[in-house]
Parts: sequence; C-alpha cells; structure tokens
Amino acid sequence: MSITVRDIAAAPHLEVNTAAGFPGLDRVVRWAHVTELPDPVHWLRGGELVLTVGLGLDPDEEGRRAYVRRLHGAGCAGLAFAIDVWLRGAIPAEVLDEGDRLGFPVLRVEGETPFIAVVETVADHYAAERGREQGRVLAAQDAMARAALRSGPAGVMHELASATSGECLLLDRNGMTSRAVPGTERAWHGSVRAAVAGPARTPGMRILAGDGTSGTGGVGGTSRTGDAGGTGGVGGTGGGVPGARTTGAGRTGTGGTADTASGDRTGGGAGAVTGEAPGAGETAGAAAGPGTATGAGGTPATTGGRTGVGAGAAPVGGGSGAGESDGGGGTGAVLLQTLGTTGRTLGWLALRCDDPAASVRVLANHAASLLAVDLLHSRDARRAIFRERAPLLRAAALGGPAGVAPTLPPPPWEVVCYRLGRDADPAPGTPDALDAAADALVDVLGDTGAAQSAGLCPLDGVLVAVLPDTGRPHAGERLLALLPGVPAAGACRARGPGDLASAVSRARGAVPPHGYRHVDEADAWAILRSAVPESGSRAFTEAVLGPLLEHDARNGTELAHTLRHHLDGGGHVEGTARDLGVHRNTLRARLRTAERVLGRPLSDPRARLELWTALSLHPLRCTDGTWHD
Repeated sequence: MSITVRDIAAAPHLEVNTAAGFPGLDRVVRWAHVTELPDPVHWLRGGELVLTVGLGLDPDEEGRRAYVRRLHGAGCAGLAFAIDVWLRGAIPAEVLDEGDRLGFPVLRVEGETPFIAVVETVADHYAAERGREQGRVLAAQDAMARAALRSGPAGVMHELASATSGECLLLDRNGMTSRAVPGTERAWHGSVRAAVAGPARTPGMRILAGDGTSGTGGVGGTSRTGDAGGTGGVGGTGGGVPGARTTGAGRTGTGGTADTASGDRTGGGAGAVTGEAPGAGETAGAAAGPGTATGAGGTPATTGGRTGVGAGAAPVGGGSGAGESDGGGGTGAVLLQTLGTTGRTLGWLALRCDDPAASVRVLANHAASLLAVDLLHSRDARRAIFRERAPLLRAAALGGPAGVAPTLPPPPWEVVCYRLGRDADPAPGTPDALDAAADALVDVLGDTGAAQSAGLCPLDGVLVAVLPDTGRPHAGERLLALLPGVPAAGACRARGPGDLASAVSRARGAVPPHGYRHVDEADAWAILRSAVPESGSRAFTEAVLGPLLEHDARNGTELAHTLRHHLDGGGHVEGTARDLGVHRNTLRARLRTAERVLGRPLSDPRARLELWTALSLHPLRCTDGTWHD
C-alpha cells in the first residue's frame, strides 16, 4: 500500500499541515526530495513530495505561480515549505491560490520538524510495506509447498490462485487443459492454448495481455500503456508515474543483466536499478516505495520488478516493471510459464491476475517449480514401470510358454505395432520410442487405470502396444500422432491372452508405408468400397453431400470435414471439439448449420449412416494436411 500526502499531513510525529490544494491530498508520494532550485523539474521523475525553504521562489508573482504549475505538470505529489526559515511564517498567497486552483497540495512544515523526518517517514513506510509483502510471499510459498505434499498439482494451483487473487490454467505438453482454477472454461484459456501451439514455443516466462495475446516482454520491453516510461538500459524500459517526465527512466547500474526466463531484471554495481519505478538507481536522496533496492550488501526485495544491490536506495512508484505487456493495468495480464527443464517441456502454467508485479512472478515461478517436480517424478516413475513390464509383454507377444501374465487392461484389446524410424537411437536428450509412448498414453487415455495398465515393448523394429479397445477413434491412431519419428502403425483386435501373439503378427503385417491401418476394419471396408463402382460412389456422394459441399465451396467453410470428425468420434461433442481444436459451442453451431443445409437431422440413424458412408467413400483432406481414408 502506498503512502499519500494525506498520510504525511496526519502523521502524529510530524508537524505538517495542509495549506492549500485539499482535493489532491490522496496523491501517492513515491519519494520525498529536498531542492532549492528555481526549476527542479529536469531532475524529477514524478510522484515526489518536494521539500523547500523557498530559496528558489521567483520574486515575481507570476513566476511563483509558474513554479507551482511546473511541479504539478511534472507529476509531483505536492509541495511543502519550511515556513520558519526563509519565508518568515507565511507562504505567498499566489502559491496557495495556484495550489487550490490545480488541486495541488501545498503543505506547511512547522515547529521542530526537519525535512529528514519527512523523508524517513516515506522511506520507513515503504520499508515496512516491503517486509509485509515479503511475509505474504513467504507464507504463500509455504502454503504451496504443503499443498504439493498434501494434494499435488490441484492444491498448488488453488493456493497460487488464492495468494494472487487470480485464475490458473495448467496445460499438458500438447497444450491441452489438465487442470483449471476455477474449473470452468474461461475466454482467455483458448488464447493461452494458441500461444503455446506450433513449433515456435518460447521457453521461460512470458507476460501476455489480459485476453491471452502476446504483449511486449523480455529484454527491451516497454512500459504499460498510459504510463510515461523512459528509455531503459539492458533490462528494457521502465514505467513511470502518469504525466511524469520520461528522460532516463529505468537506468541500470554497472553490469546489469536481463533474465529472460523469469521476466525479472537484475543489475549489479552502485545505483543498480531495482523496483518498478522510473529513475531507479539514483544515489542521491532517500528512496521509498515497494521493491526498492537495499544498501550495499543488502538483500534485494522480492516485490520489485527489477532487483539489484548497490549504494543508495532507489525510488519506486506505480510504474510498471520492465518487460510488462500492454495488458497489465485494469484488464489484467497473463503470466505464461514453461514447466520442465530446458528442451523438455512438460507443460505450461498460466496465471491471470490484475497486475503481474514481481511478487506475483515469484509465486508463479515457485508454483511452476513445484508442478514441474511433480510432473518429472510422475513421468520418470511411469517410464520405469513400463520398462519393468516390457519383458513379460514381449514373451507373451512371441507366444512363449505361459508364465507370469503381463499387466494389461481388461480385454478386448487393440494391439498396435508402431514401425520405428530408420534411426533407432534417439537424439541425445530425447526419449526413445517406449518412453515417448509412455508419456503420450496419458494424453490419449487420460490419467486413468487403463493408461497405467497398458502394455508397451520393443520387438524387432516395431514398438508393440496393447491398449484398451476404445473403438473409433482408436487409441492407437491417436497415439501415433503423438510419437515423433514414428511414421506408421498397424493394428488388430485381440479378444484375450490367447489371441495376443496372433494379433501382434497380423498387426505387424498390416503396417502401411505411412499412417494407421486397422486389420479388422481395413479389410471389411476395402471389400465394401471395391464392390461399389466409381460412378456409383460419386453419384451417392453427390446425392447425400451435394448441398453441403456446395455450401463449403461457396462460403469457405469446413462443414464436411467437421461432420467426418463428429461421426468418426461417435457423435461426442466434447471429443470432436477437442480433436478439431475449437470450443464446443462453435462445434454445435457448425452442426446446426450442417443440418440446415442438408435438411436432415443428425439424430436420425439413417441420415448418420448415409453421411458417414458418403464421407468415407473417398479420401477427405484434413486441416492438418493428413487424409481421412
């Protein structure tokens, strides 16, 4: 909490009284500064309570009015006179009149109150506030650590949301939602998923706008819109007090560096930048404000946007930290943090909050560390379990003598043989096919007993997977899409342990050059399609899908493609929306449009049969470049 001019005037240990400008008493005091210059504006940053004995006042009445206007225009919090030294007990009437006209506070420092007492009051207030903020951060970190032991990732996210008064989203390594606090879908979730999609995923922490779109962050970032920010050093540009001068704001000390992973900036040497205020790093005068640097050898505050150790405290105020996005301020901002070690992204943590202050970033980093440790432990334990069970499954797949039965989900099973790439050895630091499949099973089947009991084993150039038979879309086909370097897979249905060896043999023989082929479906469907002449299949497709295809061609829509996914997925809205990467309400709108164009309800079994048949008679290109066959 900031200190205001009203607080200083009400301080019982100070003899400071308000003489004019009462409407401005709630202005925030960032720094108390003594000056006797006739025009000190060039050396001010905004938010200062200017202390003077009046030596710099112009002898001309208009000059004194201009002096007050200049301080007001520079964003100063107020002007305080020691009336018993130079002014002989009276502040010029034109100064008071101009203060009243502008709503600019003019104070009287009376009695035995020295200027240093005012300066110390401001500094002590912010020092105490820093201590309270550090206490809150430490308490929140402790609560998250206890929650991690007690209830895992869900507890960590609840504690983070509570400590920051924000909302959390945990994405898996494929960019899909694992957990959310609160648990309902928010508008900004989709934008965050889009931000982590694609090959150009930025590691570390990013600050996005309140709607999840990318803002200006990292080295050389800009201050938030509406704040006057000066040009910064290595750490980017500093924010400032609205209306303040911008020259030299955010200067760094000797040896300043930028930490792009955490979003914080550090600086070493005398007068290093700290905190979120413009003008940080000044060594003259007293500093005050949350996030200021300590003296030489001190500990950097956890609440500043930049940290540093150097001689002289730094003034701090309401400006934004370097690298914050335009989405800070009233609309909030989103912190997006990568989970996992370098090159091994395990997921992402997104935190939406009103203001991504440094204390919030500290808590987000702490939560990300706890979540990453949990994910790493879970991943390594899962990999070890699958490796331990692999020899038993290999023996059963080869039809060996009955021994210890492998751990498998309840039959029937989908037995899949994944053809490995030419290079059997993965690149250093990347998982092999078995480990990659163990990781991806959770994405395909969820964190369920079926995912934990599935079987995996390498077998002479292929990776055998025994999965629960989920029907279409097949779990093995979805797993193929998540395995890097695996071009093709063949699959076969097995009714029980007695069919396992023959199913492995048939699936291995069905592996196509590219893509996925299921023996039990490919053969029957191939017979049906080969029995229908080309002219007949074209006529049937035109009769069933003609209006829909014309609508897509005319309007640039993809209703036919949406219907294929919807029917392949058994008509499940949630699953189809997830496959297409759209919101469920968007999918429902498309399906209603398709029904209107076709003039047939999708709830009619015959309509669904005819539509699926027409959509399956000829290959249909998918939006990701693959083909529905």
